[in-house]
Amino acid sequence: MVARELTATVIEPEEEVVTSWNYRFARIGHPVPIKPSHAHSQFDPTAPPSKPLAVSQRFGVLFVAHSTGFCVARTKDVMDSAEKGESGLSVQELSLVDLDIGKVSILALSPDSSTLAASMGSHLYLFSVTAILNKERKPILSCYLDDSSCIKDMRWAPTVEKHYVVLSIDGKLYHGAAHEHLKDVMDNVDAGDSELNTDGLKFRGTGVM
Repeated sequence: MVARELTATVIEPEEEVVTSWNYRFARIGHPVPIKPSHAHSQFDPTAPPSKPLAVSQRFGVLFVAHSTGFCVARTKDVMDSAEKGESGLSVQELSLVDLDIGKVSILALSPDSSTLAASMGSHLYLFSVTAILNKERKPILSCYLDDSSCIKDMRWAPTVEKHYVVLSIDGKLYHGAAHEHLKDVMDNVDAGDSELNTDGLKFRGTGVM
């Protein structure tokens, strides 16, 4: 989990267990800062990233958003740093790759961990995880919402390979695939508390394909 005060942590009190979609996080040490203490790392307090952390069990790495992009670090290295307390390094100092692509709002991994989505404003970038780990920084796809509206949420479809849906802040729903640009499929969508449901690429029982 990543706290808004710029602390990346995979920890919770020993007696508590926090369950996410596919992972359980338990406290193993101290909070780990995203950037070194001397670096400028403030998120905009009025618009912090909504999904600043993605975890790949397959590759054993974390993708963590910071104020100018995102970085990738080995999960074990971050956990080891957490155990060292104040003498531990920041996520950025531990990173294998640091991509300065701008203010990232959402980081989301495809179900097979092969593709990472990163959203910034109205733009969505898809990266090959293997390519990132090989120090390649060019996305495999770059697209944006037609009306320049900002992206509110993005979800990968769990049952349809490399397909996903995107919701804009003004209620437009888009459908995309790993090598295809976004298609506007529905207007006036109110996600409510449940946000997006990508089970079979359906939204509240309404097919979008």
